[in-house]
Amino acid sequence: VIVIVIVIAIAIAIAIAIAIDIDIVLWGNVVLQTPGLTLPHPELMNRAFVLVPLAEIAGDAKVPVTGRTVSELASSPEAAGEVWKYELLDH
Repeated sequence: VIVIVIVIAIAIAIAIAIAIDIDIVLWGNVVLQTPGLTLPHPELMNRAFVLVPLAEIAGDAKVPVTGRTVSELASSPEAAGEVWKYELLDH
């Protein structure tokens, strides 16, 4: 029983210590460059997997520095990669 408790305690400690990486790709019209954060995200214009879903919820949002909308960037050749949309089926 003690061994199980110790293993569970270690697992919880490891789970708590794992860092979560959150990419902030856009924050309104904010343009920022610090050692820890660059806004808009420097690779935003090249990532279809970010731009395509973002265009569905904020397609008219202007991306600072580019002057283009999210929808324009999502359909541009620079936005590399395929994006597949899955929809849940009603049962």
